[in-house]
Amino acid sequence: MKGTAGLAGGILICAAMAIAGAQTLVVDVNLTGLAVRVYDIHRTPVLNLKPEDFEIFENGQPRPLASFSIDSQPAALGLLVDRSISVGTVKKSIERTVIQAVQSLNPDDQAFLMSFSSTAQVEVPLTTDHLAVLSAFRRLKPAAGTRFYDATIDALDELSRSKRDHKALLIVTDGADHYSNRTFRQLLRTARLYGYPIGVIQFAGDDSRTWTESGRQEIAHELEQLTAATGGELFNGGKADEAVDQILKSIHHNYLISFYSTESSSEFSNVEIRIRNRPDLTVFQFAHCRGGL
Repeated sequence: MKGTAGLAGGILICAAMAIAGAQTLVVDVNLTGLAVRVYDIHRTPVLNLKPEDFEIFENGQPRPLASFSIDSQPAALGLLVDRSISVGTVKKSIERTVIQAVQSLNPDDQAFLMSFSSTAQVEVPLTTDHLAVLSAFRRLKPAAGTRFYDATIDALDELSRSKRDHKALLIVTDGADHYSNRTFRQLLRTARLYGYPIGVIQFAGDDSRTWTESGRQEIAHELEQLTAATGGELFNGGKADEAVDQILKSIHHNYLISFYSTESSSEFSNVEIRIRNRPDLTVFQFAHCRGGL
């Protein structure tokens, strides 16, 4: 819904007590931290908001803002690249997209490269050596098969290895799946649990599922569900430059806000965030943590 955000991904209920010698640290479990991203109607990240622009509602009741900051830090980007025979006709376009994405990373950003056809393979594990990622990408060879669902779950698992708070997965594919051991529903559930934004740049491949209008619509519907569920977006291959720019901007900057909950830590809270007087903006909440962030 425009201008609002409900719970996305998993809800983390965080309470901590650390004892070091004679010192005891007690965290107020009623302080609830929220990490959010805000986009305009063009899906461009909005980074100039102020504390007074945010409205917080817990179970429908307004809550005052306790803290506000903009969090900017190095990120981790997973690159999942389709190397099936069906995308051979758009190989040059995919190559330009991946090179742009890697070259747009900040020096301290982590990245990994995973390719897939009949199987998924980590070509380069998480690293800040971006030249190694490009070198491995240029060595990729096309192969038969397209286990897209399996590969995406494997890529999310790989991304979770990063200790960076800011993460995203960028998938370059035609979106067709054949012979995956896991279903789309399993993929969607896994993506929601991880909560990492997934951006998909879809190119028009030559796959049997794309030969009919109904097949193309089915693929598009799945990709729209996957990206919407994680706060990402589906882009047409013709807008690859714009897609890379938006995805990289969004993963480097978050708003961190908090409020004091009136609910006990054992009760479920439905938290909604709105941008005051800006129905044109969309808020995506991807972390919700009792005890602050």
